[in-house]
Amino acid sequence: MGEYWPLEGWHPFFYDWLKKINSGSEDYAIFRPENSYSRGKKKILSLNSGGKTINFAALICLEGHYPGDLKKYKKMGAEFFVNPSSNRWLSFGLNHFLYLENNLRKSEAIWLETPVITSGVKDLSGIILPDGKMIFANYESPGKNFGILTGEMRY
Repeated sequence: MGEYWPLEGWHPFFYDWLKKINSGSEDYAIFRPENSYSRGKKKILSLNSGGKTINFAALICLEGHYPGDLKKYKKMGAEFFVNPSSNRWLSFGLNHFLYLENNLRKSEAIWLETPVITSGVKDLSGIILPDGKMIFANYESPGKNFGILTGEMRY
């Protein structure tokens, strides 16, 4: 609803309440369709490591909510997914949202047998492996408001 809203001027009545309590939300696409982002073409990104080319797909913010797109990326040759996101728009319910979000990411990693790397604002940084194992650094680490995970994937 912040970046894209397909239903033009219609929205559930209770979103007007959200607009009142969440400063800046009046600019979200749900209230101002002219602020919507448009979908681009699907593209595989590549990096070279040790003479080997590794292909991946970037799922920006909530693009991971479309399993059909991930399946297409996998068919295009993605060897892992990177999912940077910004959850700064969530002023309450963040822990439950992250619980649901990471369960979806986990399901996709297992289903497509493809790792998912996560990072972002108010998000857990880490990796979800195809066996369902989740390794995260919490952005709410004591004394800081960020978490850093260092890891290595081998192919």
